Amino acid sequence: MDMAYLIFNDQGGKETIPVDESAEFHLGRTNDNDLTILDDPLVSRQHCMIYLHSDENKFVLRDLNSSNGTVINEETLSGEEAFLTDGDKIKVGNAEFIFCIENPERFQTTSTSIIKFGKIKQGSETQENSVSQTHDTVKFRRIELPDRQDGGPVISLAKLESASSLTSGMEINGYKIVRTIASSEKATVYLAFQESVKRTVILKIFSIRSDFEAKLSFKELIQKIGRLSSPNIVHHFDCGTYDDFCYLVLGYMSEGSLEEKLSRYAPFTEKESLTMIRKIASGLNYAMAEHLLIHLNLKPENILFADSDEPVISGIGMSPWIARYYQHRRTYLFASPIYMAPEQALDHKADWRSDLYSLGIIFYEMLTGKIPFTAQDEQTLINKHISEKIIFPPNLSKEVVNIIRTMTAKDPEERFASWDAFLKATGSMSSDNKARPPQSHFGRPQPKLQQKTQLKFPSAGPKKIILKK
Repeated sequence: MDMAYLIFNDQGGKETIPVDESAEFHLGRTNDNDLTILDDPLVSRQHCMIYLHSDENKFVLRDLNSSNGTVINEETLSGEEAFLTDGDKIKVGNAEFIFCIENPERFQTTSTSIIKFGKIKQGSETQENSVSQTHDTVKFRRIELPDRQDGGPVISLAKLESASSLTSGMEINGYKIVRTIASSEKATVYLAFQESVKRTVILKIFSIRSDFEAKLSFKELIQKIGRLSSPNIVHHFDCGTYDDFCYLVLGYMSEGSLEEKLSRYAPFTEKESLTMIRKIASGLNYAMAEHLLIHLNLKPENILFADSDEPVISGIGMSPWIARYYQHRRTYLFASPIYMAPEQALDHKADWRSDLYSLGIIFYEMLTGKIPFTAQDEQTLINKHISEKIIFPPNLSKEVVNIIRTMTAKDPEERFASWDAFLKATGSMSSDNKARPPQSHFGRPQPKLQQKTQLKFPSAGPKKIILKK
């Protein structure tokens, strides 16, 4: 097999990193990778790897379920694989490389934005202008394929057609769009870059055009939410309007959501689940006790993670504004029918105990990997929250079952009397919990070690083959 290389450009010129065919070559944000990329929030701890496919005798790029995917020739891999060919461009976060087979001098590089990059593991010797093998930070620049220029200038909008109409490179009020993260009928969420302070943020644009009253109410509400200061509540950096659309600027959570972790790793142990649920409850308790703010749309999608193991709650306090300007003062339609409290479904008065109910449903899902109620339509699912009992699997401890039953009582008066009462009950339970897993995979999920899939492929053609794991 001919020698393979990754090429990048540092301040001293072009650099090449050999890719060993006999071992996996890992790229990511932590020092246990073969190549460490620093100060880039788009890069996950273990982002991707390159290895030689034993049957095809070709190198393969595998995305390790990174938060933002790995891009190869403008195609994004998300937990997927692709064969590598000579001259392919790989993008990990904002860092770009060229993959080549032999003769790396064929490729020219261009200078664009500067990215920081950490050490290369001992044993991966570089060619030409060698990169330091120490922990000293080395700066390198993004590169392009030969005869290809970087993207065009930032596009500033005069008019916003809809909340979902922004594309990469567009800019509103100093926030440059990187990509769309999610879109719904209520809002569109973008990954954006705030040039003034050089940071990556989340830009959430609500889908309705707001009148003067709605804009004023939105601003006053966000000023109140922005005063929240808790390690378990997302930071609100800014808010505003653009062409009558209200928007929020939030802290970027690089490790994704609880929804993603549930889909990949659930069920979790009782110890893991209880620890996480108590941290979420502490954030909700603080918001209620200190600022009289509740959520009313608590779900795994709104529980996020950054670099630490701390869960961070998004969306606290927004329900009154959304209910008023989206749904003619009704509350339950805003909440997810999967996690909705019975009183919300009945359009009765909702309070902090509705969040306690939703958290109980999330607790159940973490422990079982399933939601307690399913149905073919939304109304049937809502009715089950109102009238049906939750069925618990036999492997759950009696203490956990009792806690969830109290959290999810149909009558709010039968739930815990306060967040403090819930934390006290679960605190004594956690101290008696005997589960001691050797290593938690919840807070810092690691790629699962597995034998490489041995698959037969058709003869290589011009189209790149994507392998689903």
